[in-house]
Amino acid sequence: MPLLTGRQAQQNLIEEFNLSTAKDEKPIMRAEDEFELLKTLWESPEVGLQHERLQVQLALMIQLAGITGNRPGALRRLQYKDLKIALLPDRAGGDWPRLVMDFTFQHTKRYLSAKDPNTFPVPDIPWEPCLLLCPQTMLLSLLFADDAFAVPGLKLADLLNLRIPPSKRELLIPIKLSKAELPLFQRTEHTTNSVKMLCKAVTENWLCERLQLLGQITGFDLPVKPYCFRWGHSEALDSSSVYIINNYISDSQRNLILQHSSLAVFQLNYLSQYITQDTQAAYRGLEPQTAIIRAASGMSRSIDPQRPRSLTDRQVATVDRHLEVVLAQRVRDRLAERARARHTTITRSKGTTAHETYQQAQRAYLRTKREVRKAMMKQVRIRYRVEQPVADILHQLKGRSTQQSEPTNKGEAEKTLSSERQRVLAALLTFAPSELTDDHGQRAEAMNAVTALCKRQESPVRKACRMKEGCSDHTPEAHLHATICAEDEKIEYDSFPVQCQPTQCIFCIGDEELSPAKRAKSFRNRDGLKRHFIRKHLQYHAARQRIKCPHPKCHNEWLEHADHLRNHAATVHGSLT
Repeated sequence: MPLLTGRQAQQNLIEEFNLSTAKDEKPIMRAEDEFELLKTLWESPEVGLQHERLQVQLALMIQLAGITGNRPGALRRLQYKDLKIALLPDRAGGDWPRLVMDFTFQHTKRYLSAKDPNTFPVPDIPWEPCLLLCPQTMLLSLLFADDAFAVPGLKLADLLNLRIPPSKRELLIPIKLSKAELPLFQRTEHTTNSVKMLCKAVTENWLCERLQLLGQITGFDLPVKPYCFRWGHSEALDSSSVYIINNYISDSQRNLILQHSSLAVFQLNYLSQYITQDTQAAYRGLEPQTAIIRAASGMSRSIDPQRPRSLTDRQVATVDRHLEVVLAQRVRDRLAERARARHTTITRSKGTTAHETYQQAQRAYLRTKREVRKAMMKQVRIRYRVEQPVADILHQLKGRSTQQSEPTNKGEAEKTLSSERQRVLAALLTFAPSELTDDHGQRAEAMNAVTALCKRQESPVRKACRMKEGCSDHTPEAHLHATICAEDEKIEYDSFPVQCQPTQCIFCIGDEELSPAKRAKSFRNRDGLKRHFIRKHLQYHAARQRIKCPHPKCHNEWLEHADHLRNHAATVHGSLT
């Protein structure tokens, strides 16, 4: 029997198992698509990040991913030493200097051979129509929040009014050497008292999960990935001679920007199979319809806020009755009974073979259930993609207005945002003024709002119940959160007496990064407070170790252990945990 080559063996496997050879779609994330993504990031309460600084970091990562087209590994590992901020003379003859930021990406791809680091200059845009796409706003806000500038006492208003000294061609704005190794995009860590920022870069998994969730909330059909921005950036470079006058980028420059060894890499792996040019106009000798072709080949055309993002109660029940899930659950329950028969409880069986076997079965059960849920969610989205256009057309044929099907809860969603987030959203979505002084004032307001937001820890809104088919979108928790946000201004920071309410959390009262209303929140009953006290705070404290009382009136009084703290909270502060 003759030996088969690798390609022949691959072809035989494809024919035998009826495998698909189609390439994955390469969705292009253009600037207008990025605008929709960033708009959702700031106005949707469903994003659910642990700290508001992460909102700013994610916005800047999205902006830089589109502007530079870098891989996610190089993007997330940016450090303060990779930044250079300077003022340059305005070559257009303006009176005010221009702010230019240089980003040097050191941590490039190492496969086959090390790639040389690239430096991208990003100048500010005078009278920018909307600051939502402005990376200078986000970066300067992070720098001021971290007190990263080497100039003592430098304020934002001072920075915007700086001039270049005579006989010089630039004015550098240095960053502290002590901040040089600090990552620009930092990850968070839960502590007993709150959520704190670490001196470690965010992970690539975190970035992928956040972008995928953000794309689902926006309503995109295809998943949003970090490489969507790289594909969009490369497509913009390839089409620069078509869309942008006097900004043609050659093939050699594109290879340098994308760090490709040859043009073949771009043609084989980056070009979208969806043609982005008006071939009809080229064939018939007509003026190309650039705008409609650009809209047709972008991701925004698939935005549908009503696209299903979670399973209904009925579908979840179907998952629980799935054969594979039921079998995995039976195996887990049988092993749990064995562990209880030998050791009374599963907790007491820790460290034994029975407990390890039970844990493996538990992980297998959860993994099976997760895979079945994912497969069902995929089928639900496919069915929606097929059936919804028919329903929309029938809706119009019956003479009904198309405006009736538009979502009506946008205003309610904005009410659930904190006052700081609403201030940022208003500043970023304000159109550019006509006067230069007003432009500086608008930028200063946006940066001040974002800087203040970086210091705020805002817990995500939890759903009170699963969304049922045909029920209202306004959950009691959303109304409660709206009420809390509306009362933020009514609560003073010094209005926390030693004796608090029985269902108030002393950790939340002592966390100055929370909003005043969140600090003063009273839980519905003692059980709710106890669950919160353990899940959000005590589970991150090592057993039998000393702990400080977080209440602001105790001035960090040391207690012997967690039980001592709970007794202290009840006797001194009246908080019953």
